[in-house]
Amino acid sequence: MTQVTKFASPNKSTNVRFLLSVWASMERWFGRWQDRRRLAAMDLRTLGDLGISPGQAAFEVARKPWQEETGLGKNAEVGIDCPPRKSSVVSLGRTDQLLPLRTVHLGGLPVGFRPVFAEDKEPLRDFLNGLSERSRTLRFLVIKHFFSDREMDRLCRVDQTSHVAWVAVDLSAPQEKILGEVRFAITEGDPNVAEFGVAVADAFQGRGLGRLLMEVLADEAQRCGVQSLRGYVSETNALMLGYVMHRGGKMALDYPGVMQVDLSVSAIRAQTLAAE
Repeated sequence: MTQVTKFASPNKSTNVRFLLSVWASMERWFGRWQDRRRLAAMDLRTLGDLGISPGQAAFEVARKPWQEETGLGKNAEVGIDCPPRKSSVVSLGRTDQLLPLRTVHLGGLPVGFRPVFAEDKEPLRDFLNGLSERSRTLRFLVIKHFFSDREMDRLCRVDQTSHVAWVAVDLSAPQEKILGEVRFAITEGDPNVAEFGVAVADAFQGRGLGRLLMEVLADEAQRCGVQSLRGYVSETNALMLGYVMHRGGKMALDYPGVMQVDLSVSAIRAQTLAAE
């Protein structure tokens, strides 16, 4: 006689629970995607009314559907978490993930501004390596021939609060290309002062891109409660020193060949609003 062994069939209730769990996750992801699409489509005035800066909007919309909201304060009208930030910054998110908040044209080239993300490590490295030796030296005040992974991690892993970093990007290129970067880090012991740095691709120097990046930084500085931006500038950096003088900044010799400059955030923003 042949013995027939009956194998247990899969537990149907377990399968149903699993499918329901997957469905619930998909619903949550789709809801986040819809919320972020609505957020990306908002204009600057609407964002301001909701107390959301373009920087926060860009950071939130860039998140994947399966990534949770930033958890910085619930805003029921938008359906996402956001902090009570107000900003009039001229900004723009990366084109493969965000809808633009605003586009600036420089000589007919569409240029956007957005926060730095952790995944910008290689694009930012390409930008820095693409600078002339003189431009890299003016930016870092030392001769830099390469940037280590550790350095790039430090430059890209920013919290956009105590360490803020933004980039200007070429929107006409098939792949987003960084044209400039600007950042500040709040100094220890004085939350009203932040040390800043800015770099612009050689081909775009003297065309207003650095000024636009500084306006972005000033807006973010105001959001973070920073009153003064401090930088260390080579005496040979005529463009930056001219910018400081034009905005009533203070300059003092820090050490031979290098000037300490201090810029009032309110002064930068006042000139920006006057120009508008």
